[in-house]
Amino acid sequence: MSSSLYENWTVATIERDLQPEVSTTLPDFDPPIRTRISTPFRCVACIGKTCVIFFLLGLIVGIFALPISMIVVGWKHVDECPAEELPIILMVGGLIFLIQIIVIPCFKKDGGKYITGFVALVELGWLLAAAVLLYRTDFVTDDLQNPNYCRPVVYYFTWWMVSIIIGCSGVTIMMVLCVTYREKCKRFCE
Repeated sequence: MSSSLYENWTVATIERDLQPEVSTTLPDFDPPIRTRISTPFRCVACIGKTCVIFFLLGLIVGIFALPISMIVVGWKHVDECPAEELPIILMVGGLIFLIQIIVIPCFKKDGGKYITGFVALVELGWLLAAAVLLYRTDFVTDDLQNPNYCRPVVYYFTWWMVSIIIGCSGVTIMMVLCVTYREKCKRFCE
């Protein structure tokens, strides 16, 4: 038993063991030599591209799904919230956001900034009206005879939509302010 554990080992050299497999082919119709390095990273690139495609499709579906869901929930429960007119607010908000998504890109050239500004002002008015109607409704009950009755689905859906829009608007305003003042601060500090 004088054989060593390492007797079958050889030192790896770059020329022999560490180079990737390269296959060259000369197609009949294409004179240049084509080389292909076989690596396991090609699959990773395909997965990355697939993830990006699904993310973009999900984003597009989400952009259209929220306004459409606002319209559907408002339409379905239009008479089920006598305390406030939350279903009507939902339908109006869904229509405004659909107009923003579909119509605004058509007016990029001629007067687009005026139409975009007008739609933004209408959205701001809708947001303020929805917030006032929503947040002044303190009490949601399941009792149909109560004058403060509002279907919980309508109330909570409206609450989440308004809260998310307010939150996204706040984050957007903060980002715009940070970018704007960052540039001014750079010029001031230099």
